[in-house]
Amino acid sequence: MIPGGAGYFRHAFCVIVLATALIPHAQSQSRQSTQVPDHFEYFEGHAYMGSDRVTWQHHRLVFVKRVADMKGSFSETVEQFNPPPEAWERFWARTDSLGVWEWKSDYSDPKRDGPDGESWALAMGYGARQLKSKGYNAVPDAYSGFRDAVHKLMTDAR
Repeated sequence: MIPGGAGYFRHAFCVIVLATALIPHAQSQSRQSTQVPDHFEYFEGHAYMGSDRVTWQHHRLVFVKRVADMKGSFSETVEQFNPPPEAWERFWARTDSLGVWEWKSDYSDPKRDGPDGESWALAMGYGARQLKSKGYNAVPDAYSGFRDAVHKLMTDAR
């Protein structure tokens, strides 16, 4: 092709259009391949018996298990996980299939309001999707499936 000729400009134009179309796709693929959340914090616990907390900190899942002993105090164990991209992919797919992104912000049950109930809270974000939901003595229908998905994510990282 002769620089400055009509064919040259058509070719250059096609290259620019193609490159422009592929850049967002490549960025999207890069984002999708990492699969990590923007933020993630999941808590489940009972005031007198203990709790589990899973958070995304410094590119790792941190799992803190707090267990009550018979003396009225708690012991804590902390584990850190680095789930592979495939584990995150399965987790997000399971989250989608359970409808977690559509959960209400509050699932508290005023009829069962007492000082020794069970509470949970979830705050997570992944790309444009954001969720904050919590509950006290009440959960959404898919709650146990979500809890299982969180534990599977940690198991897959071991």
